[in-house]
Amino acid sequence: METLPIRVPSDIVDRLLKSELTKNACRNRGYVLDGYPRTFKDAQECFLYKPDRFDENGEKIEEEEEQLEEGQEKSYEGYAVNDKIVPSNCIVLTGSDSDLMKRVKSLPHRSVVGTHYTPADMKRRLTAYRIANNSTVAELSVSDFFIKNVGIQTCKVDF
Repeated sequence: METLPIRVPSDIVDRLLKSELTKNACRNRGYVLDGYPRTFKDAQECFLYKPDRFDENGEKIEEEEEQLEEGQEKSYEGYAVNDKIVPSNCIVLTGSDSDLMKRVKSLPHRSVVGTHYTPADMKRRLTAYRIANNSTVAELSVSDFFIKNVGIQTCKVDF
């Protein structure tokens, strides 16, 4: 069981997260998301929704979910920010890869065993993060989602 590369599909994670964020504890006390959403697309899926549309008689127009071809990406045109669950603040903790690797290497061995904090795993995860969030060409970051779609400024803290 421990050697199986099992990962919960993103659509299930998104549904569970949305469900939890609508609960009173999160809505009244706030919440912290650590490591999720990982990408701009994750943020769109989590914090945007397709508003109901109605015809001239006030009847709800039923719309089917668009079937995507392989390699085709979902369009979020016509989606709106879900104000019930979107955060009011966003703090992005930043650090250089070398500093983060030093921190991991300084952890006690017993704290690292069985986690993703091995040097090889950290390098892989940092590379994936940098590709998803630090593109200087086209890819938007998670903080870009909050700035452009939600209108909140992010506070970047280098640690």
